[in-house]
Order: sequence, then structure tokens, then C-alpha cells
Amino acid sequence: MSGTVILACEVMREELLRAIQSADVSTKFLSMGLHVSPDRLRTALRDELEVIRDAEQIVLGFGLCGAATEGLSSAHCPLIIPRVHDCIPLLLGRTEVEDEPHLEKGTFYLSGGWMEGERTLVSEHRRAITKFGEKRALRILNTMFSPYKKIRFIRTDHPRVAERENEANGLAAILNLSAEFTEGDRTYISRLANGPYEAPEFLRFQKGVTITASAFRA
Repeated sequence: MSGTVILACEVMREELLRAIQSADVSTKFLSMGLHVSPDRLRTALRDELEVIRDAEQIVLGFGLCGAATEGLSSAHCPLIIPRVHDCIPLLLGRTEVEDEPHLEKGTFYLSGGWMEGERTLVSEHRRAITKFGEKRALRILNTMFSPYKKIRFIRTDHPRVAERENEANGLAAILNLSAEFTEGDRTYISRLANGPYEAPEFLRFQKGVTITASAFRA
């Protein structure tokens, strides 16, 4: 293995694969279901980082992600990570500072990848209906979304974006929330796929150096 290895969340699979311009870039995607537990996600990432031994560099298609990436390092390759807390600014094409000004309070963000990955909101709701019945499943979903006032869907070049938008509209209707749609921006995703990996948008950790949460606030 040589060149750049991108180790990313499957939420951004379609967008990243469309953005890569070099044959020297390879990809590995991890299940979005791992986000349910930061410890599980950290363990999965650590296992993958141990396997990748002779790449020029490893680029993480993750943010701090609930501190799941904190404490990670690679003994074999330099490690690069976007300076974001989650994938939302990556999809919006925006850089991020500590107070996350791009996030609107009371808004739940979705994208095509969020609607298609493992353990999506839609699939989990269907499982809950099968297990508990429709009324109880709806109560569970409403409890989960009680802090939110609306859903905002980020439009990207995802190939099934129209279908996923319809699902987002349906989810909003079930929850009695308003649905809004905003255009994504390929800029940050393209940089993640191809570089350059420069500050302040990206953090670089040399071999053996541990990712720290404080680096995201520097």
C-alpha cells in the first residue's frame, strides 16, 4: 500500500468517491452505526490504523466525533484530520471554529449518506415498529427528537439525493417538524479527497503523535 489512504465514515462515501482525482488515493469506509458509541468507533479506527503500515499518509474522514478520534495515533504513517467536530461542516464546505457557528440550535441535520448508512433514523424507526408497534415506536422517535424544531437536509452530489430528500420530508412529517433544504458545497470534501492538507482546515500529526481535542481549539 502506498500513496494516501482515506479512512472515512460511510456517511460521506458517495461524495468522497466522486471527489477523488488521483489513482494514488485509496479508501476505506467504516459504518455510521459505530457513532452510537464513541468507544466502539475509537476501537474500530485504532484497529484500522494498525493495519495501514506503508501509506504515505492517512487522512481521516472524521471530525472529533464526540471525542471518538481523541487519543488515536498511527505508529506507521502521518495522520491528517479535518479540524471539525463532525461531518456537517465538511458537507457544507465550511471551516469551523470552537463555537461551531454553522450549527443552528434546534436543527437536526441530514444528508443522503445519513439516510442510507447502517442504523439510519428511518431503518431504526422501522425496527422499532416491528418490535414495539407503531404507537410506541412513534413515542420513542418523538422523545429522541424533542430538542429539535426542524430538520435541515444538506443537498450534495449524492446520486440518490432526490429519494433521500423525499424520505427526509416524510420523517419531518411524522415528527411534526418543519423541513428545510440547503445546498452543500464540494470545497471541503474535495480538499479532504485531494489536499492540500493545510492549516487551519486540517490538523497533521506525525507518526506516533496522538490526536488531542485541544488541537481542534488551537
